[in-house]
Amino acid sequence: MAKAPDIRQLEIWSRRILDLLRKEGTVEISLLSNSELRKLKRRFLKREAKTVDVLSFRAGRDFPRPDLPERAWGEVFLNRALMRSRRRAQGLLIHGILHLLDYDHEKKSDRIKMQKQEVRLLDLLG
Repeated sequence: MAKAPDIRQLEIWSRRILDLLRKEGTVEISLLSNSELRKLKRRFLKREAKTVDVLSFRAGRDFPRPDLPERAWGEVFLNRALMRSRRRAQGLLIHGILHLLDYDHEKKSDRIKMQKQEVRLLDLLG
């Protein structure tokens, strides 16, 4: 089995994903334990889950980040334990970034649109 991607590799992929989507800006990425992700989900989304794979929190358009030269889209929190393979890590990262860009999967039509974009981006990332 290949080595799990580290945060540096995830940041490289995130820049590539944004480029493919023709979006300028940056995404903050953190690798957390399932326990930490469950706490975040409970605190900010008021929902429970046994396993949380990815959480995304959008930064407001006017969110002040003077330390960044580009727009901050938000933060993506990934479950460290699920980063076992390149493909899985890319898929979760793509999913998280798409949420920052207003993609959703609550309605069937939105879910189909998001899944098509996920597959397209996974293929392009290779």
